[in-house]
Amino acid sequence: RPLYIYSFASLLVFLLDTTFVYQGIEKLKDYVNLSMCGNIAVLVLLFIFIKKPGDYIYLPIVFAGPRITASLISIVLLFYRFGIAPGVFSTKAIGEKLQSNLSIFATNISSILYTRATQIMLGLIAGKEYVGFYAIADQLVFAYSNIQGKISTVYQPQIAQGFKDDFASGVKKARENVYIILLIATPGFLFTQFFAFDLLYLLFGEEAANSEMILRLLSVNFITIHMSYVLAMQVLLSLYKEWEILKPSIFAAILNLTLGSVLIYYFRHIGAALSVTAIEALVFLYFYYRVKGMDITLFDRELVMSVAEYAVSLVVALVLLRTIYSWVDCAMAVKLPVVIILYGVVVLSSLRVFRIVDF
Repeated sequence: RPLYIYSFASLLVFLLDTTFVYQGIEKLKDYVNLSMCGNIAVLVLLFIFIKKPGDYIYLPIVFAGPRITASLISIVLLFYRFGIAPGVFSTKAIGEKLQSNLSIFATNISSILYTRATQIMLGLIAGKEYVGFYAIADQLVFAYSNIQGKISTVYQPQIAQGFKDDFASGVKKARENVYIILLIATPGFLFTQFFAFDLLYLLFGEEAANSEMILRLLSVNFITIHMSYVLAMQVLLSLYKEWEILKPSIFAAILNLTLGSVLIYYFRHIGAALSVTAIEALVFLYFYYRVKGMDITLFDRELVMSVAEYAVSLVVALVLLRTIYSWVDCAMAVKLPVVIILYGVVVLSSLRVFRIVDF
């Protein structure tokens, strides 16, 4: 009960979030600095207040407190630096906003049903133990995806402005965003396929084996979820095609509540991962063909070949690293971080060798 009550602090985090304001005025750097301070404070508080298993109930407060503080500071800075103050709106005005943007509101509700509802169904059908196995992998995927999401967010106002000024400019910006997402998602996805168990075991111990397949399956979402975001929220929304975003979201929600339930019943946590991964892939394909049908080409031969060369070089490096890793006889806590560092060097080298990024 205390955990449930304390978790309502997260509502304040969303209520006071000013990311969209800094994004709109293209001053995200200022917000990132504040956010970083808040996250560092979270890390410090974790070590101070979370010392034994029973302290888990304080996690929501530890996570929410510094972020609420950072948001309040950001609101004050918005007022004094840019003259932007929070507005007070009537219930009628809020209702009019919801009505005029009903498709976006409904899309968000539907997306919750085919993403977050999975764990609820897993708990009801399979039991709380399987929720834990699934959640471990899901949170790792979410953590890595968060990095991609922040980078992608920076492009949103530029893509919207690009489509407003010149159609070709908007397409160019969207294509660039797709390219960058693939450059970030590909190394994460490939590393997960080779070192999923080792990563999980280092963090969570022997029970990591129960989440290995889940992590491998969900890592596909590094690519599909963020591709869908660019196609839907940055391209279709910029072209005022918001109803096109709602259609697949409703379909995905229905599919998750039906097919997802069946897969969970027979395959437990693996079925949940299969359901989420398959649905996200289908949503991506829908948006891909919808955008392509509007004569917008974001995935041409040049881009595909460039990413393919990049991916092949990473696979070769991972095969070599995996072989050396199995030969070396020392603690996992020592050799896995070394492998990650070496892999990072390989990623940067590949970006330079194939002239993907101008260093």
